[in-house]
Amino acid sequence: MLERETPCFKLDPNVCIIATGNRAEDRAGAKPLLGHLNDRMYHFDVDTSLDDWCAWALQNDVDPLGIAFMRLRPNLLNDYDPNRRSNPTQRSWTKLFTEVPTDLPPDLYLMACEGKVGEGAAAEWVAARDMMAKMPNIDVVRMHPETTETPKEPAVRYAIATSLSMTSTVDCFETDLKYVTRMPKEFAVVYLTDALKKNPEVQTTKAFTEYAVKNQDIFKS
Repeated sequence: MLERETPCFKLDPNVCIIATGNRAEDRAGAKPLLGHLNDRMYHFDVDTSLDDWCAWALQNDVDPLGIAFMRLRPNLLNDYDPNRRSNPTQRSWTKLFTEVPTDLPPDLYLMACEGKVGEGAAAEWVAARDMMAKMPNIDVVRMHPETTETPKEPAVRYAIATSLSMTSTVDCFETDLKYVTRMPKEFAVVYLTDALKKNPEVQTTKAFTEYAVKNQDIFKS
């Protein structure tokens, strides 16, 4: 570490060494570093970020219903317990949402979910997913944004806001906004946050400018 070299290779002076790993107390396969190596490093704890994961998921073809569920139950994004064989973590949810076929028979799908994120988290996800099946059709929403029924259940509201954001374009942004603003403001914020990350060009629309002027409070960071 101090000499910045191995027996056969010397690092360039501009290279920065970064090491990542689990904490030893989490009992996740990590062991404490030797004391003299600890002294040669700076140590920082990195916290789970729902917004960061959702932003990444939007760009990596993760199931929009899965993203919506994480917004609904953020405490399940990283609920690790070393005493459990399967845990809900960012890695395991991503695997579940991208690898497990959603057209499996219900009993097999639940079994697969339990095997990846554990029984409790799997039960919550499957129940929410069934509820999200009530989500209005996206095409219908965009054809009739002012008359299509808005859902009452939070799970379905998150689902429709996320699904709209993932396919938002300059052409349909105004229509989407008419619909999402008929729900409580927090769901319009979910739509806007994800739509801006997925397609920044929507900021050039007249509809975005007018909404931003009227709702300056939600754009303050």
